[in-house]
Amino acid sequence: MWFLFLGNVSLGYFFIQIDPYLNLWDEQFHVLVGKHLIETPLHPRLQPTDLLPYNYESWVENYTWLHKQPLALWQIALSMSLFGINVIAARLPMVLLHALIIYPVFRIGSIAYDKKVGFISAFLFTLLLYPLELVAGLHTSEHIDLSFMFYITVSIWCWFEWQYTKNHVWLLLLGFFAGLAVLTKWLVGLLVYAGFGVHQLLFNKGLVQWKTWTPILKALFITILVGAPWQIFTAFTYPNEFYHEMAYNSLHLTQPVEGHGGDWLFYWHNLHTIYGLGTLWKWLLLILILSLFFRKKKPYAIYLGTVIAVTYLFFSFATTKMPSFCIIVSPVVLIAAVGQTTTFFTTWNVGKQHYTWYKIGSFILLFGIGLTLFRPAQLLRNHNLDKNQYWFRQQLEQTYSFVQNYSFPANEDVVLFTNNYFHQIHVQWMFHHNIHAYSTKPAEELLLKLEKNGFSLYEVQVKDGFHSIEIIKLPLK
Repeated sequence: MWFLFLGNVSLGYFFIQIDPYLNLWDEQFHVLVGKHLIETPLHPRLQPTDLLPYNYESWVENYTWLHKQPLALWQIALSMSLFGINVIAARLPMVLLHALIIYPVFRIGSIAYDKKVGFISAFLFTLLLYPLELVAGLHTSEHIDLSFMFYITVSIWCWFEWQYTKNHVWLLLLGFFAGLAVLTKWLVGLLVYAGFGVHQLLFNKGLVQWKTWTPILKALFITILVGAPWQIFTAFTYPNEFYHEMAYNSLHLTQPVEGHGGDWLFYWHNLHTIYGLGTLWKWLLLILILSLFFRKKKPYAIYLGTVIAVTYLFFSFATTKMPSFCIIVSPVVLIAAVGQTTTFFTTWNVGKQHYTWYKIGSFILLFGIGLTLFRPAQLLRNHNLDKNQYWFRQQLEQTYSFVQNYSFPANEDVVLFTNNYFHQIHVQWMFHHNIHAYSTKPAEELLLKLEKNGFSLYEVQVKDGFHSIEIIKLPLK
């Protein structure tokens, strides 16, 4: 496990250097808010100050930024306060969480099956490409979703340890980490309680008795203590933004928010995005998950099956659909698939004369599955070799280089207008420079007011595609 942990850290550190720039769309917003949280930990901000009028209902243009819960953003802020304001420092927490998660995976697999299942599951998760690319900041909600997956997995691990040892410390830890999950990406962080509740219903007598539900209520009380204070604080301190974001979150159930929609089979078709599976393998995975409900050691198996089923059914029911939503149960899916496969193979009576070939075959199978999950060809396509994406990444790299290396006069309070020349790139300007930046210019009277108040106004001019980028100081009459 120590070697696997070090290998995971090394792999994660490699991934955070693949793209030296902040990725679009989401990562640049999360990291910029993290930068501002260093100065004001209880006030998430997109702009340094509310210099110009803003629309608090637009998460890409507002000032007080409550579009995401704060925990993952605090992690970014802590890392950058220790290691400097840079892309690598911003991503370091994801390297650590991605590496730490393998121990909960190992323990869940060990308790539900055996140590071999636990280790193989942890090994395969280390190689799974999609979480690694979240570490690289590539996909939507990268820092948020990886942190969310971590805290949900740890809370599930605490349930297994509590069920295995009956030590109530684990019950309190379950509530604590479920609260941290809520502070990462809201109420789906309560997923641990779905399996908890089903288990209590199926495997405890006296369903109307208080003692049957006392464990859940104890843990839930801790979860509320951890998750509720931030909600109460922001509701009173930033009421407009808070209530708008709560309403916006609920829209995910009934509307395809920002055009992210799909049918009921969206996540079935999306399995290849997360696991690299072809059609035959998807059916095999489905059979393995369904077989959880027919295992003799039912309590653990049904718990695993419940959290997987609840996650996929909930997000399939919701109208808004995005590829990363179901990544939170990918560690559990791997544990279940490995456990059920191992259970099947251990029923074979392999004689001594065939044991060597059995081990060789097992190794080849494990190597092939690991390669399928890692998908090196997809990794190369995602980073500059995909013809459909290369022009975009080439322009992003060129823009990043220009943004990072440009210097404004040290004695000026700068306000920059990027004229929306590249996908909310004003966010990256604010990350790399201590300035105000906006995607569009306001009305002339606001520009004159800014200049009167001592600000130096600049705008970006792009010529000949992206081959010529200039920063022009605005002359005002």
